[in-house]
Amino acid sequence: HAVPPPPPPPSPVAATSSPIKSVPTASPANGAIESRASRLQTLKKQHSSLSDMQERSNRNISSPIKMKDLKKEAIVGKGTFGSVYLVSRDMEQVEETELEETYEDESEQQPKQQQRYYGLKCLSKTSIVRRGNEKRVLIERNALQAVDSPFVVNLLSSYQDDNCIYFLTDFIQGGTLMTYMIDRDILSHAECTFFAANIVSALVHIHKRGFVHRDVKPENCLIDKGGYVKLCDFGMAKRLPSTVQLPSGGTEVVTLAFTMCGTPEFMAPEFVLCTGYDKGVDLWALGCILMEMYTGESPFEFDGNLKTTFREVCMIGMGRKKLKIPPELDKPGLKSAKAFAQGLLTSAPERIGRNDTSNVQSHHFFDEIDFELLQSKGVEAPYIPIIAHGTDTSHFANDLDDVSTSSIEDCEGGDDVAVHVEPEDEEYDGDNEWCRDF
Repeated sequence: HAVPPPPPPPSPVAATSSPIKSVPTASPANGAIESRASRLQTLKKQHSSLSDMQERSNRNISSPIKMKDLKKEAIVGKGTFGSVYLVSRDMEQVEETELEETYEDESEQQPKQQQRYYGLKCLSKTSIVRRGNEKRVLIERNALQAVDSPFVVNLLSSYQDDNCIYFLTDFIQGGTLMTYMIDRDILSHAECTFFAANIVSALVHIHKRGFVHRDVKPENCLIDKGGYVKLCDFGMAKRLPSTVQLPSGGTEVVTLAFTMCGTPEFMAPEFVLCTGYDKGVDLWALGCILMEMYTGESPFEFDGNLKTTFREVCMIGMGRKKLKIPPELDKPGLKSAKAFAQGLLTSAPERIGRNDTSNVQSHHFFDEIDFELLQSKGVEAPYIPIIAHGTDTSHFANDLDDVSTSSIEDCEGGDDVAVHVEPEDEEYDGDNEWCRDF
């Protein structure tokens, strides 16, 4: 489902189709005028507490790959909500019909061999329930099941045991875009346009399928063996628009989200200003990635000072400041790159692609990219990772030395923002109704 963005609201309360009639407002008669911030906070909590109707289905995808047949070989990443492992599957006794079903993307097929390798994301049930993230995990799986793009990681199956939820995907061996950017410091113009085109293609697809990612960053962009990028980690994804169940029993279509989540230096002004946001927040994050590829530095990272980060972001979002262009982008031949960055890192009403993400592909920055050829992986990648063998995890070594940039999470309906890293082997003794069909 396409995500039709709302027109720029004169006020957040009037613009959203969330159930706002019951939001308390003070009567002028008694002289009390409720502050704008208070109204927004009330609206945010009310919207976040509603049940998302589209996420109630627990139907799992059918897969010939059984959990009991997977063997952990190595750990390749640790994040806020769990770990990712390289796992193997013994193929000696697998039927030919199962081999055909294992890989939906023909470009990812491997010749028949004794072992096949996958990525397995493990999430602690205790951690999920403790933070009230049952719905979030379900949305992550539903989003991955709904998408089918060469620029998005392919979900092969999902499982559960007594303590954990598992997502099985293709094993993407080239490491993260973040690791490559650290190694290279500053990327070439050809690399910047190619990687940006990959990310845009992923966003066009997931937005058309009715989801906003909400945590687009280099750490969530994996590089496959052909040098192409695959967007991963939909743990912060949100369906927009979404149909919610009202306390009265009726339903309402919501076109804006209010939960603050993501990674601070990639968060759009709409997150911080609590004015409500849509898919445009992913395009802001793309602008941040673009700037970092060209300059080697995040445009809104100030030595961990979040107050300064949010202030600079909000000033741009409110139209009081313009994006400061670094010298690296103010050079001959980079006029389109400069304009593209300015078009992404601006206030929501002025942002490129606000009405239709695919409009971003028409920007002059991508004049040398044939998106149809890119879709079929016919464009030569400027960088091909060196992969020695099927279990080569060398491109993930840096990810294990230092846990990737943490995402922050404002739990649905709550006020506290926290960062957690917990062991996925923690014993779980709670209810399994919320994950009955994983």
